[in-house]
Amino acid sequence: MSTSPTETAAARFTSALSQHITGPVADDVGLAQLGLDSLTLVRIVAHVLGEDSDREIDLRAFWELRTVAEFRQWLVVGEPSPDATAVVR
Repeated sequence: MSTSPTETAAARFTSALSQHITGPVADDVGLAQLGLDSLTLVRIVAHVLGEDSDREIDLRAFWELRTVAEFRQWLVVGEPSPDATAVVR
């Protein structure tokens, strides 16, 4: 059974976030509420995208991300989606 790139990116996001946050985090929680500073967010981006990524980063969109759901959606799909409702564990 192979893993799709989207599933891999989502798993990497969960892994990277869990290095900075203990326990489950609801998607609607704000990144600032979690105490994630800009350096930590950049580290999570680097972890998820990896060294081989050719993806261009839209910094304007990056700085507009407010919630865990928006951040995950932006990393996995390429654009934030405020409608995501999953829980990061």
